[in-house]
Amino acid sequence: MMKEIHEQPRAVADTLHSVENDGKIDLSSIGLSDEEIKNISQIYIVACGSAYHVGVAAQYVIENLARIPVRVELASEFRYRAPMLDENGLVIVISQSGETADTLAALREAKSRGIKTLAIVNVVGSPIAREADCVFYTLAGPEIAVATTKAYSTQLIASYLLAIQFGFVRGRIDEKQYAELIAELESLPQKILDDKERLQWFAAKFANAKDIFFIGRGMKPQWATFPKSTRAMR
Repeated sequence: MMKEIHEQPRAVADTLHSVENDGKIDLSSIGLSDEEIKNISQIYIVACGSAYHVGVAAQYVIENLARIPVRVELASEFRYRAPMLDENGLVIVISQSGETADTLAALREAKSRGIKTLAIVNVVGSPIAREADCVFYTLAGPEIAVATTKAYSTQLIASYLLAIQFGFVRGRIDEKQYAELIAELESLPQKILDDKERLQWFAAKFANAKDIFFIGRGMKPQWATFPKSTRAMR
């Protein structure tokens, strides 16, 4: 796991640069045209486990930047509840392995209804990658640790890239905002591990806790705003 934590900067940079070059995002390799992006009426994000939590974060970003309604679904429930799907909607399925059974079943349910599908997957040639209409490959490489690290980070960066490009194509983001957001993404690989001492302090402090309650609103955890002087508390 420690090895894969330290592989995150490389994995995030590789995923970012697979669709971004010279300050522009190009989703043509994924299979999404600008015209299709403009016509999306609703997005359904379907996933299991940690990938589901990526979807929850993506909902905030896509709705904020692109102003497209987003619904996040647990893949294990998706096909059983007879979901109402807009014919101009986009179903995004997220899976590290590309073979998560419930997510694959949800993908097939969407395709059977004629809804366009996009897969965010890590494993090339996996069942989900083969069956989805569009594929955004995350370039995390093999992830062996049980606790997800680089796969989760690359799924997040893929979601952010989609949100930014959707917002730009649909006229919700202007050229200046577009450039600023891409510049922020470019800086992420260097920031991921730039405060290891602070992270290690928090990990050591809470490692033996029996229960932890996280209470907050939105996407930014409150501890992220603590001053660096908290290091002196060690």
